[in-house]
Amino acid sequence: MLNKPLVKIGLSLTLVLSLTIVFNRLSVKPVASTQDSIEWLQQPKSVNDFTLISATGRFSNTHLKDHWTIIVFGYISCPDVCPTSLFELSLLAKKLEQEQILQNLNYVFVSVDPQRDTLANITQYVSYFHPDFIGVTGSLVALESLTQSIGIRFSASELAGSYTVSHSVYFSIIAPDGRLYGRFKPNFDVEKLAQELKNVETANESNLFKNMTNEK
Repeated sequence: MLNKPLVKIGLSLTLVLSLTIVFNRLSVKPVASTQDSIEWLQQPKSVNDFTLISATGRFSNTHLKDHWTIIVFGYISCPDVCPTSLFELSLLAKKLEQEQILQNLNYVFVSVDPQRDTLANITQYVSYFHPDFIGVTGSLVALESLTQSIGIRFSASELAGSYTVSHSVYFSIIAPDGRLYGRFKPNFDVEKLAQELKNVETANESNLFKNMTNEK
């Protein structure tokens, strides 16, 4: 049986080390962003049926309907890319909140390391970055059903006693109809991305966005 205090200490140490890397990177003189805008799909893509689990219970396709969702994949012990991506996403979330843009937007972190990441630890982990971030995970079969349909790859392997996880790093944008409409990479410009999402919200309210994507 796992010692809960030791698990909490381990999670805290992982987070401290991860955030140290994040803040060290942010303290370096910034370079021009390589991702200033969203890559919109020519045709929206349906998301395969899947069932994962969150702190509040089942998390499935129905939880992607009637609101916008940004999904990012990773795992708790990821040393740099995952915490950096979540930190950047928290900055975007705060910007959108301040500007009252897409107020029905959900942010979902999907752990692709269910062997080591418990749901309780995932929930605690994402809450460090933003209280509204949702943490989910599930079986490898369920994870593959979701990732394959939105173009995300991940793998886990054990070699010479070392367990490693690799995954694609994209923020996937799911529209209120539950389909994948676009994606963007880390190292994005918060101001520009927020403005683009504002434009999308305005277009969506007048059905221009839906018509635009259907015509491509």
